[in-house]
Amino acid sequence: MFLEYADMIQGLYGERVGSFSILAESVEEKKRVDSQIKILIRPMYSNPPVHGARIASEILNDEALNKQWLGEVKEMADRIITMRALLKKNLEELGSKYDWSHITSQIGMFAYTGLTAEQVDTLAKEVRCTSSNPKKRRLMLT
Repeated sequence: MFLEYADMIQGLYGERVGSFSILAESVEEKKRVDSQIKILIRPMYSNPPVHGARIASEILNDEALNKQWLGEVKEMADRIITMRALLKKNLEELGSKYDWSHITSQIGMFAYTGLTAEQVDTLAKEVRCTSSNPKKRRLMLT
């Protein structure tokens, strides 16, 4: 099984842009799997929105738009890397004795902090840091 979603990376939140793939060993197995998947997904959605997929297709299939998008993704990734490095540096400069190397060794928009859920919640409320979910103990670094 392989699941990928592209709504976040393309800024299409909630648009259901992605795919779910299963590799079957035979045509017969594929038919059985397809049948079961259709039973599972039918109640979830009948006619999923297509505008997100159309936007993604337009960007991915137009050379100029694709180049622009890739540049913007790189710019965003570089900014997140910089934010991670600055966060680690500032925590160390403030005298924290904690090992913050996990902040710069991780990738992506969220950083698992090593803080408690209560500490993340306090940061989210008092410092206005964005937390996807304090119980997950991670912060958004954008």
